[in-house]
Amino acid sequence: EQFAFIGPSISICSEEALLQALQSGPVTTCFNFNSAAQKTALGERCKSGCGHANSIIGYSKDHLYLQESWGKGFGRFNNGTWPTTRGSACATNVINKGSFPMIFYDYDRANAYFTETTVDEEELTYVDRGRYGITADNTNNIGLTEN
Repeated sequence: EQFAFIGPSISICSEEALLQALQSGPVTTCFNFNSAAQKTALGERCKSGCGHANSIIGYSKDHLYLQESWGKGFGRFNNGTWPTTRGSACATNVINKGSFPMIFYDYDRANAYFTETTVDEEELTYVDRGRYGITADNTNNIGLTEN
């Protein structure tokens, strides 16, 4: 049996990190659309921000390829994908917003990360946030994506 454990989401902070992450699968990203005038003037489809989600699914010498979240009817190739030029403002924006989940594989359970058990939720004790000074400002859920 093979077991997979999904860990925290990792942020992409460079093109090098993106290319390495793509070796394991797509990278989630987002951007804001440029207006039609900006797209014509700048030659760019997107700008910084996070109003529209996509996935970076591959790259070539000159382009990054994104999978459109609106479906297969969108994109330059009529299959839901579109390119953006590597090194462009759009490429920089999607790289800066990129993240991917860490996935840990345990093929033979020799390195299992857990022991299967059942829990009676009536017996659980929750941390008293007030007593220990736990607030939204001093906690971080590393299990959420950045988009």
